Amino acid sequence: IELQKTADDLLADHTGALVLMTADTGDSMVMASHPTYDPNLLDDIWGRLIQDVRAPLLNRAIQGRYPTGDLGMILFPDGAPASWLDTVPLRLPGSESQPKGDVTNPLAVVMLAASLSSAGIQPAPRIAQAYQNPQGEWVLLPSLGNTGDVLTPENAQSITESLKDPHTPAWHLTLTPAGEEITWYLGGTLPGADGKSLAVVVVLETSDLPLAEQIGAALLLEALTP
Repeated sequence: IELQKTADDLLADHTGALVLMTADTGDSMVMASHPTYDPNLLDDIWGRLIQDVRAPLLNRAIQGRYPTGDLGMILFPDGAPASWLDTVPLRLPGSESQPKGDVTNPLAVVMLAASLSSAGIQPAPRIAQAYQNPQGEWVLLPSLGNTGDVLTPENAQSITESLKDPHTPAWHLTLTPAGEEITWYLGGTLPGADGKSLAVVVVLETSDLPLAEQIGAALLLEALTP
């Protein structure tokens, strides 16, 4: 819960989304979409929410569709896994044009990042671990799909080494697709590193590489801190 609070504080008034995942198991540790709202006040604020041009009711982490630009080519020069792309067009709030090229959502991209941190194995995501039924019993939820090899361990090691942060035991990448007011940040632990295996993705609906890196790196660092 503390990591979730940190994520919301880091996104603050910025429009975008963030997902932090355990790279080896696919469990979602943090998921944030901004602008956000308090669901406890939904009856009182519904009218304002549905008129807000920033679309606060859209869960950008899993429902957003953002242009990827050269992201797949940079991470996978020999060809990105086709399953991570989503070609459904979307007009972003406040935008007058459609994204150019491939688009996808932050959850799909964090799975891509996770495959780098887990030595080439893409995990099956699990957004929630369990739910409580009306009888008060907790029911475990299965993962969404299956794990699969998308890279060799050697390729994953080579890519993450080329993106390695000189100051922390992690790799990261920031990217603004050409012609788009969108910024991606991808980061994660190095494959084979001791301790937690993590991957994080941030997308901002603005062109601001330093801000995206600041948000993603701060959350990753806190998640790695004992």
